[in-house]
Amino acid sequence: MGASQNRAIYEHFLTQQETQQLLFIHRALAVNGYRPHVRSLTLFDVVLAEPRLLPPLVHVRQLVLDAVEEHFDKPCQVFVEHTSLISWGPGASIGWHHDSNREYLAQRHFSAVLYLNSSNADFSGGTFCFQSGRGPLRIQPSAGMLLLYTADASNVHQVEPVTAGERATLTMWFTLEQEHQEDKKVSAAAAAAAAGALSKLAGSKLPTLSFDSLYGFWSPFFVHI
Repeated sequence: MGASQNRAIYEHFLTQQETQQLLFIHRALAVNGYRPHVRSLTLFDVVLAEPRLLPPLVHVRQLVLDAVEEHFDKPCQVFVEHTSLISWGPGASIGWHHDSNREYLAQRHFSAVLYLNSSNADFSGGTFCFQSGRGPLRIQPSAGMLLLYTADASNVHQVEPVTAGERATLTMWFTLEQEHQEDKKVSAAAAAAAAGALSKLAGSKLPTLSFDSLYGFWSPFFVHI
């Protein structure tokens, strides 16, 4: 692990199987994203589109949250603010910025980029670059690598243009402000989706999924109507 006070790199954070599971979810459900040449999929999208695919994503999401709390020494104080599976195709890039550089992003305190595939093997370009600071300033992605950093102006960064292939990541932001946590929004969406599914299946003998809370990892059990 390469680490400084405000950033860290964990090699082999995920297994190959775990990265392949997230890639499958992304490829199955992602849509054209928020920037040109980008495809994205949020946790909210998975809840609405195909909740059966949630367990691998929610599992990894918790692993990353645990790593953030441990590295930044904030046990039980950090909340996930946003979760996205994102792929960047040829031409995709982003210039110098930090992750709380807008008023509507001020609640973001920490960031995580979990790479799902590898530079040179799966894509070209797309190098993550820090503008300054201790440790490596250029990050060459490899499948399973986790990059953590604070979202403030001490970690101004850019992503160079992808020139070939598709660069895939699980990208997450975290907050210390409970009112901005993603879980409440996603749990409400899950409850609504489950209620709609149960209503449609009323009177049938087909099994459907019933979910506990988000941190219950959507514990599935068969309910027969």
